[in-house]
Amino acid sequence: MYHKGKLIFAVLLATLLSCHKTQTYYSYHEARTYRIDERSRAEDTAVVRIIQPYKNALDGKMNEVVGYNAAELVKGKPSSTMTNWMADGVREGYEIISGKKVDVALQNYGGIRINSLAAGDITVGKMYEVMPFENYLVVMECSGEVLLKLLNRVALYGGWPISRGSGFVMRDSMAAAVVINQKPLDLQATYTLALPDYVANGGDDCSFLKDLPREDTGLLVRDILIAYVRNKKIIQPDNETRISQLK
Repeated sequence: MYHKGKLIFAVLLATLLSCHKTQTYYSYHEARTYRIDERSRAEDTAVVRIIQPYKNALDGKMNEVVGYNAAELVKGKPSSTMTNWMADGVREGYEIISGKKVDVALQNYGGIRINSLAAGDITVGKMYEVMPFENYLVVMECSGEVLLKLLNRVALYGGWPISRGSGFVMRDSMAAAVVINQKPLDLQATYTLALPDYVANGGDDCSFLKDLPREDTGLLVRDILIAYVRNKKIIQPDNETRISQLK
């Protein structure tokens, strides 16, 4: 009887609750803005002490002056003072380091990451800005026929850096009147090229280069350029037109 009464009471309570009118309660929230003053954040002096010697060493390396630029170098197509400097630096820098000769050095245009290099001191840090990528130099041999194919790719892209003594005329996005190392291109001859590994491994639609005999120099293009600047001491802009557009 006790359990039956309990059951009836529970049913009645549920019925009363279900009939209870629902009420909505509103609350007011005021938005507030809090300013965090960066100066109020305490430095972790222990961490600063650990990092500071490495920072000082890095700053010292980046600020090291390796040469002097006599006048501003400007990047442009199909030829420019900066692209000439880049290609000459790769070729001559490699020859200084290795003692070996190459016929021509090429660098993809996109590999130069700043549009100009101001006159004045050239620091290691500035060289990192010019060439931030970890690209290595590859030296390879190819026939004149393959070299012409590569130069046709260069013409299609509107011009790349090419070393002193070499060049061509762009005609209908093709390379014509090609000169390599101060001599007309011989399709049957064998040439030694210096290229960044990005291009040698097929980058910029140069897949036909991938299987050619090569020497992986293990030298970063950036380090080669630094060696070149150190050796030259003063960089004089070269305004020579090495690649031109047929009018």
